[in-house]
Amino acid sequence: MLRTFVVAILALVIFVGGLLAADGVVTKADKDKVTIKVDGKDKEVSLTGVKITGADGKEAKADALKKDTKVELVEKDGKVTEIKIKAAGGK
Repeated sequence: MLRTFVVAILALVIFVGGLLAADGVVTKADKDKVTIKVDGKDKEVSLTGVKITGADGKEAKADALKKDTKVELVEKDGKVTEIKIKAAGGK
């Protein structure tokens, strides 16, 4: 039983360890890429293959990413996989 528990915890750590999230603000937006300021540094993100989620939790289009929009970047293995738009209040 203890072995099963340890293996389950290890699998969870490996899975969650590959996913990272960071808050940022859009500084520049084009139709196929955006520049987002994260921790004081600009990060250019290609929107190809990236899921964009609106503040309502529904899938959004790239034109929803406008300058000064607060977002959360979800990264897996160093590559952005999703951009979540935060509500106007920043929540």
